[in-house]
Amino acid sequence: RGSGDFVSVRFSGEGDLIGDLTITFGQEPVYFISSCTGRQIKFESLPEDSTKLWTIKKKDNSLTLECNDVLVLEYEFDSSENPRCSAAWSEDVDAIMFKSIDTASVKFRAVGTDEYESLCANSSCYPRWGNLLKGRRVTANSTCGQEGPEEYCLVSNNREEIMCDTCDESNIYKQHPPNYMKDRRIKSRTTWWKAENGEDKVTLQLDLETTFQFTHLIMVFYSFRPGAMVIERSIDYGKTWMPYQYFAYDCQKVFQMRERELGEADEYGVKRHPDEDVICTSKYSMLEPAQGGEVIYKVVRGRPTSNTNRASLRNLLLLTNLRVRFVQLHTLGDDLWDPDDAEAKKRYFYAVEDWVVRGSCFCNGHADLCTPMPGMEGSEMIKNMINGQCDCQHNTAGSNCERCMDFHHSLPWKPGDPNSGEMHACKECTCNGHTDRCEFDEQLYAETGDGGRCLECQHATAGAHCDRCVYGYYQVDGRQYTDTDICQPCNCNEAGTTSEICASVTENGVEAGTCICKANVQPSAKCDTCKPEHYGLDAENPLGCTACDCDTRGTQGAATTCDIETGQCVCKENVGGQACDVCKNGYFNMRSEDAFGCEKCTCNSTGTENEGECDPLTGACYCKDGFSGYNCDEIDPGYFVPQVDHWSYEPENSGVIEGDGYRVTDGNSSGTGYVILPKDSSITQSSDERGFPGGDDDEVAATLPTGLYDLLIHHEPAESDYEVTIQLDHLGKYDGTEPHNYQCAVNKNSATPQQAYGSQVITVTVKAGSTVTRVEGLCMDEGSQYDVKLSLGDEGTGTLKIKDLVITEPLDPDQAYPEDPAKAELYREYQELGCPMTEVPGQEISNECYRLKTQLEEGMSEDDKVGCETSLCIPSVDIFDFEDDKDKINTDGGSELAVDEGGDVILPAGSSMTVPLNPGMGGLKDLVLSHNPVEKNKQVTVKVTVTHKGSKDGSDPKSFKCNGQLIRPYSALIPLL
Repeated sequence: RGSGDFVSVRFSGEGDLIGDLTITFGQEPVYFISSCTGRQIKFESLPEDSTKLWTIKKKDNSLTLECNDVLVLEYEFDSSENPRCSAAWSEDVDAIMFKSIDTASVKFRAVGTDEYESLCANSSCYPRWGNLLKGRRVTANSTCGQEGPEEYCLVSNNREEIMCDTCDESNIYKQHPPNYMKDRRIKSRTTWWKAENGEDKVTLQLDLETTFQFTHLIMVFYSFRPGAMVIERSIDYGKTWMPYQYFAYDCQKVFQMRERELGEADEYGVKRHPDEDVICTSKYSMLEPAQGGEVIYKVVRGRPTSNTNRASLRNLLLLTNLRVRFVQLHTLGDDLWDPDDAEAKKRYFYAVEDWVVRGSCFCNGHADLCTPMPGMEGSEMIKNMINGQCDCQHNTAGSNCERCMDFHHSLPWKPGDPNSGEMHACKECTCNGHTDRCEFDEQLYAETGDGGRCLECQHATAGAHCDRCVYGYYQVDGRQYTDTDICQPCNCNEAGTTSEICASVTENGVEAGTCICKANVQPSAKCDTCKPEHYGLDAENPLGCTACDCDTRGTQGAATTCDIETGQCVCKENVGGQACDVCKNGYFNMRSEDAFGCEKCTCNSTGTENEGECDPLTGACYCKDGFSGYNCDEIDPGYFVPQVDHWSYEPENSGVIEGDGYRVTDGNSSGTGYVILPKDSSITQSSDERGFPGGDDDEVAATLPTGLYDLLIHHEPAESDYEVTIQLDHLGKYDGTEPHNYQCAVNKNSATPQQAYGSQVITVTVKAGSTVTRVEGLCMDEGSQYDVKLSLGDEGTGTLKIKDLVITEPLDPDQAYPEDPAKAELYREYQELGCPMTEVPGQEISNECYRLKTQLEEGMSEDDKVGCETSLCIPSVDIFDFEDDKDKINTDGGSELAVDEGGDVILPAGSSMTVPLNPGMGGLKDLVLSHNPVEKNKQVTVKVTVTHKGSKDGSDPKSFKCNGQLIRPYSALIPLL
């Protein structure tokens, strides 16, 4: 052999078992030993001479390799231990000698010896090449003799001799199956595969168990070569197919392709890169020879070889399946032969004597040894079989070493480079011992040159290389990155520290582990306290704490500090709000100079929307409808102030009667009738029927302020004394809120404070002959609903005819005698003794009551004492005499006033008149209208409207309160019955 030929010496196997030894010159093997048991005799280091003469010698049971006459390798084997062991030279010589200038071009792999040197140790490496058909099944869609004996005739190369025989699958000496294409020779007998006679379209197919590299194909035919055929490959296990090359004696006629070289323009003038081009050739499709003709296809032939590691060429070499499709038979020029003519068909068929599919295990330059794939166990015993599972080196993994092995992703995976020998080995991830998982990150690789991103870092570490501590931990000084306890938890209040919590490493003079406080947190060991004038340490607050922001106008001593938890500033008495920046309800005009912070509002409580509230800046009150003025104490035109007893209940209209009572809807009553109650009967009025107390106007009734009230029972003259029990049941608030825990003051009918909720029970006596009975001391809550039950006891005779119930305010001595405190005190004593307030026919009055009555009525005119023989008469403020003051009366439309013989004014139905009144001192007043007796069973309704005309001296009216209540602006008309 010439100097410079590439020589490869390869051993493979386990232990002392040498599965295969091949010495290769270029692409063709010259010597091989397969499946032999033997032992290593000697392995010497190479001489240091630059030029080496290699000698391989064969003895009976040994093989020696010498370099410059120095014995380097001696291998002894014993074929008697394994009958399948064979040794053969490809040339009939006893020794082979060759020269090598470059020592690196000779590579040794001897498995099982201490001196073993891997071919992959320092460069890219590749498995041996061989026939991929070895150990694998070839399939054909047509094989002779399967349907019974079939006669055929072979034509000699000179076409003068014709030998005929029979193909029969059942006869071992007459069968021609597909596996006969790959066995070379059996006991010196030529074997071959044959298709059925006359079959034009025949396919041979090799299916591989994984991806292999394919370099070339050689087919030796036992018949004429095909007139046209195609070699195809699949890289997806037969799902799709791509042509390698077309073959035809006439490419244009058969495949409509112009015969040309790779890279030349096709019949359409299109040029393609040779790696992407497919051509048709007639070189291997000629009629001659009749036997032994070859078809050879080499993948790299006609393609650039300057860079054999380019992706397009590498991909072109890959396949999972190889298919040869025979398209057209050669018929010796007999183009008109009849396919149905059995005699003619005997001469026309496909037959292949030998088929070599040259290839190797595909390992991307990262392995020089391959083992059987799963499911292919036992194939290691098949002589010269090329297995498909790469024994990956360079930290790679996968059946084709197509990826980096686990935890080796610092560099991107790349195939080995056959030109430069560069390994492109995968590199272990740098995770400092804190995890065993990583992945390749292309961006990280571009930025740092190390793309191994560590996953699931342990020991409180984090980062691409587990090289820093996680949030809330710091790196202990003096420890190594690989220490499992390098990171320790920060001892800080997380709410008061920044996103780093503590310094993770020592730098810029700050020691690792030092807590890093937020801006509004007091610097301390744990960052757990707000700075002065701050409050509310909160993890969600980026500053840690919130500034107090106290308004010094409203804080005591102009303080700027606040509660460290709530942020509440220390407010002056009349100031509210967390920052002491608003006046409390009912106060306004916050000023630093004001010791209490704000001034009290001067609002009319009844005239304002929210009692006592005003504008916090101006003090102007928020008025209800019908009220106006700065203090909401002015009544708008069209409104008046009804008294509490404006709201009454007519029992003949509603209510639940128990016992023998019944209703009468006509007769002399204040309404349209009355209720007759015998003894042991009762009537209950529910506020959800008429809104008691409040008649038809529930909303009005609900605005009565919480306090003590009296209930007036209007009835026909009682036939005898009766014991009447009043039960007041609280039903809840109109708006559904909880009732107030309100207690009314103790009164003479209740020994304990009355509550405005629950039940209140008061018993009074209705005197015989009386028409009005006052029930004093009912405690009622504003905005509440009540049931009132009136029960008649079992004492007395006859029945009690109840005309109506009226809620009213208790009599106030101070308002009855506003200018005479002495008489007011006597009046209070008169009330406390229970002296009669209402005139009842036949009523008697005690001496003590009469004494007080006389003192209280002293100085009253006789007109004021009319109708008060046995009860107290309250002095009138102003008396308008219709007869004497006729000139002061205005009638409708200025019509003439009608006067009867006695001088009394006659007011016809449907007419009205207006008279002036002078109330004197302000306060609650009653209006008494004296008139002629009304006929029995008749009713006259008189509507009285009182309109304020202003002060006599023209001054602005005062913000006047009557009985602690403001004027109520309801434009209702008061019926006088």
